[in-house]
Amino acid sequence: MGKSLQNKELGEGLSQRKDGKFSARFRSKSGKRIEKYFDKLPEAKKWLRQAQYDDEHSNIAASSDMTVDAWYNIWFEQKKQQVRISTYSRYENHYRLHVQPIIGNMILSDVKPIHCQNIINETNNVMQSSSVRLIKDELKNLFQYAVDNELLQNNPVRIQIPKQEKKERTVLTAGEEKTFLEIAKNTVYYNTYAFVLQTGLRCGEDMAFEN
Repeated sequence: MGKSLQNKELGEGLSQRKDGKFSARFRSKSGKRIEKYFDKLPEAKKWLRQAQYDDEHSNIAASSDMTVDAWYNIWFEQKKQQVRISTYSRYENHYRLHVQPIIGNMILSDVKPIHCQNIINETNNVMQSSSVRLIKDELKNLFQYAVDNELLQNNPVRIQIPKQEKKERTVLTAGEEKTFLEIAKNTVYYNTYAFVLQTGLRCGEDMAFEN
């Protein structure tokens, strides 16, 4: 059992260093000692639980010379067990539309920060900054899972999100809404479009409502 600087029991695999950081560590199935440091104890506990779970349930036959697409499929199957349907649907859409076209066919170990930066730069041109941050977080999580499973030494998502110029928001007029719905009436999304226009729900709220 590890202890804090105040001599308080923290639990197995947890301890506090003299600089105040909390250490979380365990030994993987392969016998390798895995350790990370955190500023806060809850973060250390959360990481330790997840890392031990992933190590225990992982049956990954993978190597660093597999493609990003192949690794994404492994990562995605793990994520599907941990998040809501609306969340993993977002993962899938973001990957298919913005990540896969740029690095999907690349060898996992060949991906560098510049490739990840290209993804963010491209999405930054067509999406709001909040969505760009989500894609960056998902991309970082994807590669961190490869690091945690000892396929990569470093996470290549060491990138910056470019600043966006603030754009004035506009709303549809009643006439524009009518025209839009008239065009959309023959699509499978007509009811969703009409519902959103009448309630003012955001896309994420609507997806959560439907699920």
